Order: sequence, then structure tokens, then C-alpha cells
Amino acid sequence: MKLRELASKLGREFHGDGEVDILLPAPIEAAGPGTIIFVANEKYAPMLETTSAACVIVLEQLAARAKCPVLISPNPYFDFSRVLEIFFPPLKPAPGIDPTARIAPDATVGENASIGALTVIGGGVRIGKNAAIHPHAVIYPGVTIGDDFVCHSHVSIREGASIGNRVTLLSGAVIGADGFGFGEHEGGLFKIPQVGTVVIEDDVEIGSNSTIDRATIGATILHRGVKLDDQVHIGHNCEIGEYSRFAALVGNAGSVKIGKWCQFGGNSG
Repeated sequence: MKLRELASKLGREFHGDGEVDILLPAPIEAAGPGTIIFVANEKYAPMLETTSAACVIVLEQLAARAKCPVLISPNPYFDFSRVLEIFFPPLKPAPGIDPTARIAPDATVGENASIGALTVIGGGVRIGKNAAIHPHAVIYPGVTIGDDFVCHSHVSIREGASIGNRVTLLSGAVIGADGFGFGEHEGGLFKIPQVGTVVIEDDVEIGSNSTIDRATIGATILHRGVKLDDQVHIGHNCEIGEYSRFAALVGNAGSVKIGKWCQFGGNSG
């Protein structure tokens, strides 16, 4: 792809030879002929003077230091992620329903959906348009899901969960598992019924083998833009604020309330 074409796709200004070929995005330490890299931090600026990359995405104030063509960006990291999507488009299965899928007669699946092999969709489920549901997913009765849903293999979504638009669930995630509720009685333990639900708002991503427990009563809520890494646990009746992020192996006990834009490092609890 020519630099001129790439700049047009991104809607960004470029300086230098617009006919240079961009073959592949690369990390800065692996830059070579035909690659495009990014520099978003002043401490890496000296590398602009020696890189053999075909092009660098840079802040405007660093552009003059580059010895190769540049794309000017207010956020080079963001625009580099857009370049990655251009060169490596996300997997999008063709629309259609695999003949081995089982969909309840009263379930509704929106237009342009892809339903993979051995998927099970229960009664009363409502799924919006452009869904991509990969093989072996199980969606229990009464679930509602918005548009542009992506569900990878072996995901389980329990009864009554509510999921917004542009939500992505990675392989093995469990939405709406029973909360951990037990009490003591006459020398033993009794299970407290977990009769609540899970609400996941728009633009949430949930990593592989992560679990969101249903509420005992009421709802466990993940607000807009929350991002969970793999093997994260959100306990019953938690409420997670907008755009908060959790690295792998984070655990939250029941009824934890977390605000907006919080970040949790791996293995914290």
C-alpha cells in the first residue's frame, strides 16, 4: 500500500514521498524497509534519525527529526492501532447459520448474523444485527444482546443477561454464573438462590475464561467501555464504572463498587 493511500484511509497528513510502499506494521525495534512504526514518546525520538522504516507515525513536534516519510498524528498509538486493523482485519465469518446450530423457535437473530457450528440459542433470546457467534457458544433463554456482538468459541451466557452493542466476549467467558452465596444452618451449608442478572453495557470486552457472576438479587453491572483481561472474576452484585480496566487474574468479591477509568494490575484483588 502506498503511503498516500494509507494516509487517506486514516484521514491524516503526511510529509515526504507519498509513493513509498508500506508493506507491514512493525514494532520500533524491528523496523526495516517497507515497515511502518510509531513514536509517541520523546524518549524514542533519537530513533527517528536512524530508523530504516519506510514511514513513522509521529506527533507533529517530532516530525522534523525523522529521516523518512512521516504520518502526522495527535495520538500515534491510536493511529498505529488503526493501521494494524487495516493490514490485519479482524476475523469476520460469513453471514449464515451453520446447520448444526440449534436456535429456539421463538429466538430472534438480527440480519447479517453468523451463527457457528454447534451453537445453542435458547428460548426468547434477542440478538441484534451483525452478530458473529463462533462455534460451541451457548446462550440460555431470555438473553438480550445488541448490535455488532462478537462471541468467540465456548462462551456461556446464562439466562436473563442483558448485553449492549459492540460487546466482545473471548473464548471461554461465562456471563451470569451463579454468585458465590452460602449460609450456615444446623451444622451444614445452604445455597442462597442467585436470582438476579448481569447487565453489560456498550463497548465492553471480556477476556478468555473470565467470569461475571449474576447478582443474588438485582444486577451485576459492567458499565460502558469496561475492559477485562483473561481470567478475571467479577463477583455477584458488583458495579464496574465506565472504561475501567482489569489485567489478568484480578478478582472482585461480591458487591464491590468501582468508579470510572480505574486500572487494576494483574493478580490484584
